[in-house]
Amino acid sequence: MKSCMPLTERRRFERRTIKLAVSFSLENKTGSSYWYLGWICNAGLGGICVDIHRQHKSIVLQRSQHIKLLCSLDFEKTVISEELVRINGRIAWYDRHKGRFGMQYI
Repeated sequence: MKSCMPLTERRRFERRTIKLAVSFSLENKTGSSYWYLGWICNAGLGGICVDIHRQHKSIVLQRSQHIKLLCSLDFEKTVISEELVRINGRIAWYDRHKGRFGMQYI
């Protein structure tokens, strides 16, 4: 699994490595957009890091853009189940080349 941790830690809160399937939708001027797939690769009290599924690597994210995530807290499953958790946030950073982004909770 790819590491989402930067070489120099700048976060206020520690992150824990996890692997959870996630769906996410970006808010635009007309409301929410298409739902994309990815994996949460680490999470902490301040936010999460998401690896974008390879079929969606061409999307463009903007810093401070609002985002909605749906994920299951069932660590045994690799797909999203019926018991979903909704998470609202904003894009804190985006690495287009690695296909991942950080999200800050709001």
